[in-house]
Amino acid sequence: MTKQMGFNTIRKHMKMESRRWYYHADRLGLLVWQDLPSRRTQANETGWDSWVEEMTMAIQARQNAPSIIQWTAFNEGRAQNY
Repeated sequence: MTKQMGFNTIRKHMKMESRRWYYHADRLGLLVWQDLPSRRTQANETGWDSWVEEMTMAIQARQNAPSIIQWTAFNEGRAQNY
């Protein structure tokens, strides 16, 4: 439906999809603007380290997906002050 409407970019807000989803985006020629899930709890160093580790693994698992054109952290003014 996205391409039928003339769009070629999808914004994935606050949710990471499986690698299979990105495979299909690649196959269809769609561009993906991927938001990283915000960290809402554990506003301390341990929570921060855990979030960084989790997001690093998520990015590494999807690093070969040519459809992902942008990774966005701390979207809409959330969590960057923790």
